[in-house]
Amino acid sequence: MKRTETILIVDDDSVNLMLVRKLISQRYNYELLEAIDGDSALAIARSNPDLDLILLDVQMPDISGIEVCRQLKADESTRNIPIVLISAVHTNDASIREGLEAGADGYITKPIEDNMLKAWIQAALRINALTRALDAKDTPVHEDIDDLLQHFTKLSHDVNNPLQSVMTSADLLGMELDYREEMLSVIQNLQESAERIAQLVGEASRQAKIFQQAHEAKQDT
Repeated sequence: MKRTETILIVDDDSVNLMLVRKLISQRYNYELLEAIDGDSALAIARSNPDLDLILLDVQMPDISGIEVCRQLKADESTRNIPIVLISAVHTNDASIREGLEAGADGYITKPIEDNMLKAWIQAALRINALTRALDAKDTPVHEDIDDLLQHFTKLSHDVNNPLQSVMTSADLLGMELDYREEMLSVIQNLQESAERIAQLVGEASRQAKIFQQAHEAKQDT
């Protein structure tokens, strides 16, 4: 039996909480939790590390949503919970970058548009389900360090091809939509997220290559 997915909604404005709850409830049967400030959000998330998604308002009176995001992503028990930030102001390059650097998985601006919220929820939950499936899957252990290092050094190539497809699809989507203003931030977020993944995987591959070279040099001595 499929488990009921749980979403935490965080907003200090009761009207916004009610709106998001209504938009979600009229389409889906998720279990919904609510928090009205950053401290409560942190407490609920840490008490419920199996949360499937957090919809997190950026502007809050005690701790900003970006700081809450940063703390949750730094915590081993909550770092894998997808977080979509919700901002009351139109996002720009700097604010999107700050959110992504804090570990956010997405960005929505107010007023919240129904289809936009639906798209982010579905994408975040799909990725979370894949992550859970991978965590539960039995994977072979690399007993040979050379085998492990070779696996990581080729990781960049394996990931870059699908990422290039994502970036190209985002460009084509923008052209198809004539770059309508309300879609610009979504497309830009998609492109920046893909670029960030490429950079992270590329850095992991580079570090593995350096370690492999040092390991081989040590063996030769």
